[in-house]
Amino acid sequence: MCIRDSKTKSWNVEMDVKVLDSIYGEGTPSDKKSGWYGGLPDDFESVIIESVVNEADKTATMLLADEIEGAEHHNATGDGAAVNARSTKKTWEDGVPVLKYIARASKKSVDMPKGKFEVVIDDKYGWIYWQAKGVWYGMDKEDDYIPFEF
Repeated sequence: MCIRDSKTKSWNVEMDVKVLDSIYGEGTPSDKKSGWYGGLPDDFESVIIESVVNEADKTATMLLADEIEGAEHHNATGDGAAVNARSTKKTWEDGVPVLKYIARASKKSVDMPKGKFEVVIDDKYGWIYWQAKGVWYGMDKEDDYIPFEF
């Protein structure tokens, strides 16, 4: 059975042990040479195989996190707190913001999104990035203050 997570746009595939046996041969727990690599404990009735998220399935926020060395993508929850941030509407073809325009913009007071949204935390350079209503925002990560939960 295939299950798609609409938030992360990733797929989970759940297969019955009997199906795996029919495809790869009967598995023996802890025997790396049997059927499917490593087998499963006796009490497992199914295996969940997570597929890799394809580049085409990634959101612009995920792609931004991939492009910045050491940055992390998170799903966050905001309460609409006001922060000083820089912004841009200029993006590359894949929807990722052109960061030089964020860095060059002046700081303005903006409200963080309310509810769930995606965010990139760049600890190396001290930035936090998010997108709201077609505008990309970046704020300095000062004193480890993060105005949302993740």
